[in-house]
Amino acid sequence: MSDFFGFEGDASDFLANNLSLFIEFLHIPTGYSTRFKAYLTDYQDGFTSNWNEEDVYGRMDPIPTFQNTRRQITLGWNVVAGSVDEAKSNLRRCTDLFSMLYPMYDSANASSLSSPPLFKLKFRNLISDSRNGEGLLGKVNGFTFAPDLDMSFVDEDGVLYPKDVALNCDFTVLHTHDMGYSPSYGKRAPDVFPWGVHGSPISLVGTEGKAEGANYVAVGNPEGEQLGALLSATSQMEMLQSGADRRHIELLVESYEVQENCDPVEPDICESY
Repeated sequence: MSDFFGFEGDASDFLANNLSLFIEFLHIPTGYSTRFKAYLTDYQDGFTSNWNEEDVYGRMDPIPTFQNTRRQITLGWNVVAGSVDEAKSNLRRCTDLFSMLYPMYDSANASSLSSPPLFKLKFRNLISDSRNGEGLLGKVNGFTFAPDLDMSFVDEDGVLYPKDVALNCDFTVLHTHDMGYSPSYGKRAPDVFPWGVHGSPISLVGTEGKAEGANYVAVGNPEGEQLGALLSATSQMEMLQSGADRRHIELLVESYEVQENCDPVEPDICESY
């Protein structure tokens, strides 16, 4: 389903068909896809860093250990019918979408699962793979189908077709490219991650000339100096003794807490920690 037909002169048809203002779900196991006009009611793109925290006797703050950063998109949209034919088409699109929540099996008796119901979700540049403009790979936790009862239904041959349906879902993104930063190459993700526009360059100390075209600018600011101290501390990790001191240095490097008056090799010699 690639084209939309509501009624003659419907501006939403033009926006969807000619300006790609639609939401597309591609079902990875089957290659089937379905699209909806982008009547967005909710859009939230959340990035959450997860940490394990360990309480230590005598220390006021827990020791945080970084685990990962996850991305979850909350999406809500209305499926509006401008005609009886569009009401029928909309219900077929919803039927296709909800069927995609089920996996692929090796045989008809469902004895062996061959592929989970992964999706690629796309909406212009806001939900797309920043490397190639295709949909974002991920999993859907579920869809909610809520017809607007005040708008009623089209009743034809004993079948009810909603005139307006509210749909929503939570989409967990599965990253398919490198993330984070490298001392030698700067930003490891595409420069236009996550929404298709270039961000500001990153300042790293001691990286001038290491990689042609790398995402660096001249250093000399407090943030760059602090990160430089962290990188220096990291390079000395193998020289540290094992045990609590080594653990303490790892913590400082991971959580970016090197202080101005701290010795990166002897973390206990610190005036302000």
